[in-house]
Amino acid sequence: MSDPAFYEISATEATAAQIQGKTEVASDKIPGTAESTARAARKLKERLQDGRQQTSDCATETKARIPVFKKELREDAAYIAERARYYHEARPLKVLGVIAAAAFVLGMVIGLGRR
Repeated sequence: MSDPAFYEISATEATAAQIQGKTEVASDKIPGTAESTARAARKLKERLQDGRQQTSDCATETKARIPVFKKELREDAAYIAERARYYHEARPLKVLGVIAAAAFVLGMVIGLGRR
């Protein structure tokens, strides 16, 4: 069996023309086929156009909201930086105090346990 890649293009075009001709002849024999096919094609085209329009509207709305998102992100980043600065300044002293208190209590317990 020969490889289909070696067929000549003109032969495949001729075959396609024959198939199309047979399809047209068959559709002419079935009443209402051409009209229903055309109607279905128009409906499909309209649905695709509606979907494209909805997608375009959604993309436009999203593009319009991007500056708002960027502003909110900058505000959040500023807030986080402020809170980090506060914890960096205030937390170490708190932690150091808690560690000192825990060491004192532990020392008292060990000292009382030895007596």
